[in-house]
Amino acid sequence: MKLFYKSIKIAQYLLIVISMGLLCSCISDVSQDPQYNYGFIYNHVYKTIDEILLHKDPSSKNLYFLEQMGDVAKEYRYNYLSTKGKMVILPKGTLFRVEQLIRDINPEQSTLFVKVRILNGHFKNIQATCFLQVDKYTNPIERDKSYKELRLIAKIPDPAVVIDLGEMPEYKDEKSIPEPEPITYTP
Repeated sequence: MKLFYKSIKIAQYLLIVISMGLLCSCISDVSQDPQYNYGFIYNHVYKTIDEILLHKDPSSKNLYFLEQMGDVAKEYRYNYLSTKGKMVILPKGTLFRVEQLIRDINPEQSTLFVKVRILNGHFKNIQATCFLQVDKYTNPIERDKSYKELRLIAKIPDPAVVIDLGEMPEYKDEKSIPEPEPITYTP
């Protein structure tokens, strides 16, 4: 009986070790790999050409996500003008630099996390995260390009909402960074 319990404990230990190894290997920094630069390129500066939302995670003071504003959110944009709210509008002309691309692979889907730093406006120097969905091609015509090629469904931020300004080394100095369009936040 003792041998049975001992073998179960060893099996549980091995399962934990294997699970931890799989979890650790599923997340990788792909910032320098051009294969993963799906329009959001490491160290490039992007400028918003539309208002976007900065979502604050209520469980953490320092966790922020960028979200594109949907039509409904635009209709009720006054709801997002308080800096104390869970979601806040970032004005047109907000600049952010891509600091890291992280790929997370799991059996259901592969996600690219794009970590960015906001360079101007009220939320200057805040680090935020964008999520990009990465899927394999399923269309046979697309598959001819390369079966293992990945495509991007850009969810946040949408390329229609931002433009790539390039590396912009002149924006390293805070004095040379232009401010976004004015927006009035309420307390």
